[in-house]
Amino acid sequence: MACHIGRNSFFTAVIEGKKLRIPYRTNWRSWTGLIGLPQSRKALCLGTRNFDGYVREKNLVKLLRLGDIRYSSLPYVLKLAEEYVVEIVKIVLDFLPRIPDAMFREFFRENPKWIDLMEARATSYWNWYYRPSRDCLNLNDILMEKGKYQIRSDFQPQENLWVREPDDLVDRYTREEYPGMRAVEYLRNTQ
Repeated sequence: MACHIGRNSFFTAVIEGKKLRIPYRTNWRSWTGLIGLPQSRKALCLGTRNFDGYVREKNLVKLLRLGDIRYSSLPYVLKLAEEYVVEIVKIVLDFLPRIPDAMFREFFRENPKWIDLMEARATSYWNWYYRPSRDCLNLNDILMEKGKYQIRSDFQPQENLWVREPDDLVDRYTREEYPGMRAVEYLRNTQ
């Protein structure tokens, strides 16, 4: 079984002065057989990068149940706090107070742009998935905005190209209430 990692699908973090390339997503169900030690931290960290949100959540919970979080595991945990699966973000948010503030300070000293990028991504996900009372946009509305573009008279969009879930299917949050933004606020306060 081969592991698929898309080209240029990595993010980086500096850990103890060394640049670490971490896959954004992988398709392995379990890294434990690949790496060797069952339930090893490294296997669980890599499992948090899976394409499947349920697999990411399962590996995160196992990683956190190991007890003390290692400095080398921090980028894997923090990356999950900025993503769109709010159930996973809530798990990370609940765990953050158990991590020593000194570890956060050291991580953000080595990765000074991380917190700003984290806030930007969390804001973007909140804006798209969880923002209250936002109308759906369609391609035609965007193209016609302020008369910047001319639409051919025979152009007929077949469907709304950007569709959101109906409001009754997802929780809505103000920006400040959104768990990803609460995680960013918590982390900024540790510096």
